[in-house]
Amino acid sequence: MAIEQRQPPYADQLQDPRWQVFRANLISRALGLCQDCRKPKVEWLTIHHCFYISGTAIWDHPEDLCLVLCWECHQKRQRAEEAAHVAVARLLRGEPIELLEQVAWNLLDGAARQERERGVE
Repeated sequence: MAIEQRQPPYADQLQDPRWQVFRANLISRALGLCQDCRKPKVEWLTIHHCFYISGTAIWDHPEDLCLVLCWECHQKRQRAEEAAHVAVARLLRGEPIELLEQVAWNLLDGAARQERERGVE
């Protein structure tokens, strides 16, 4: 079993220069716009992690799991994603691990296919 590396508390990670660089790069790529409502809200733009990977510093998450959002959109998206996570957990909680793995791989394949199709357009 892999030993999970402990990360500093979240509040401390937000002060880390590596986070500041990661955040600034994402905001720059988003052209200073909220990626949901598309409004420029430079002073209130946040980085939303669609999913946190255990033991991974906030600046080491894959960029494709992060969005640049204004505070209002961040709150809306967080509530919606939490509801989706709860729904999926309830649907799959009694299923055997083999089915859970199959569902996970199918979802990943679908997401990758969708990303490829978006890149073609």
